[in-house]
Amino acid sequence: HTLLPLLTAGAGVLFMRSVGRALPVPRYAVYGASKAALAGFARSLRVELAENSGFTIKKSGRQVRQKPIAVQVIHPGATRTAMHTKSGMPLEAANWQRFSPPERVAKQIVDASAGDKPVTTIGIGNRLLHSASRYVGGALDRIGVRIEAQQTGAPSPSTPNFTPSSTTVRHCTITGGADGIGRAVAERYARAGWVVTLIDRDSARAEALCHAITNASGVAHSIVADLAEPEGVAAVLQQLAALPPIDIFVNSAGISAVGRFATLPFAQQQHVLDINLRAPLQLTAGLLQRELLAPQATLVFIASLSVFTSYPGAAAYAASKDGLAAYARSLRVALARSHINVLTVFPGPTRTAHARRYSPDNRRETQRMPPAHLAELLYAAVERRSGVLVPGAANRLIATIGRIAPAFTEYLMRKTILDKLPPGDIPVVSIEGQSIGSLLSEPDPLAWLWPPR
Repeated sequence: HTLLPLLTAGAGVLFMRSVGRALPVPRYAVYGASKAALAGFARSLRVELAENSGFTIKKSGRQVRQKPIAVQVIHPGATRTAMHTKSGMPLEAANWQRFSPPERVAKQIVDASAGDKPVTTIGIGNRLLHSASRYVGGALDRIGVRIEAQQTGAPSPSTPNFTPSSTTVRHCTITGGADGIGRAVAERYARAGWVVTLIDRDSARAEALCHAITNASGVAHSIVADLAEPEGVAAVLQQLAALPPIDIFVNSAGISAVGRFATLPFAQQQHVLDINLRAPLQLTAGLLQRELLAPQATLVFIASLSVFTSYPGAAAYAASKDGLAAYARSLRVALARSHINVLTVFPGPTRTAHARRYSPDNRRETQRMPPAHLAELLYAAVERRSGVLVPGAANRLIATIGRIAPAFTEYLMRKTILDKLPPGDIPVVSIEGQSIGSLLSEPDPLAWLWPPR
């Protein structure tokens, strides 16, 4: 964000992503999430920056076409560096010597950056791995779950043949449960006789829903907390410890920040990352460490269809959802031995206040999926102990196209989202040092980098 206004037009930004993202990484779930988030961000940012390709400037009395800032993602594969030791990986177990030396990988990265490919995977084996993940990733995940579940080791904290009796209290906890998708999920589980706990920062809405559930002969609690703050997450975990063990935990809380990445205040985008990505990771770690989950529990992560399509105009949101989906994918394999299921949901446009607030065009709101229908599909997927849910035939088609023809879905997202945002140019420095244009109001295009005195 700080760098973009300082770049010369036609310059490039290079992001390094791990080839391990092609598969679930159960021992390094947070690392995998960080790399996936970076790639999701880069993909959306590339579409945004391509807007500048049509601008021209005067140079030596003639018009010169401006090149946009190029955004490239490179997957170098395993490299023989000290990072593996620092991360705690035993070098002998990793067969470290078979990794490529850093000098060779560095040359391959330099060569790749000289080209114009938006995404480059170094090495034939790595390219095959990425192709397999794109087309048969689901099958590979299921194999990984089976292998992990059959591993011998420490005793499982949950019983694989556990079946709740009719008198067992079943407990569903939902973050962001006072509104939108979270509210619909809470209402669905309350109707099924579950104890429901809502986690939300909106105390009035949460209490109103709890009263409605109670009046319908249900049982509901609310925990008021701001998940954007680590202290808020810690307070939630402390209060959950006093409640019944959790059978279903739904990470539904989420926000967005719509606008071109370079012109949105970074603090606003950091807030998106804190709520959408950091908070679910911190909550999940706390639930597992404190053993707050019931036997055969299910962790649900609400990602987004943007994982398959990109989201130019909301690059930080795209990053958060890509990272969350990757984390859930790895966690599903990691927890297979404990008989804890992990379900990742990829909803498309949904008829919620969140969608109305952040969409640049609400004329087709009636075509969005009702949250109650999504909650019904989620409920059924949890009962099946599914690992992935893309709700709706149209969304599944879009997800498939996004895997096979990513450039096409990026084009669609640009036309339906980015092009409908208020017009404006990303601040870029021209060849002769003059700003091509900016949405910024300051006369100095770099003045926003420093706070006013």
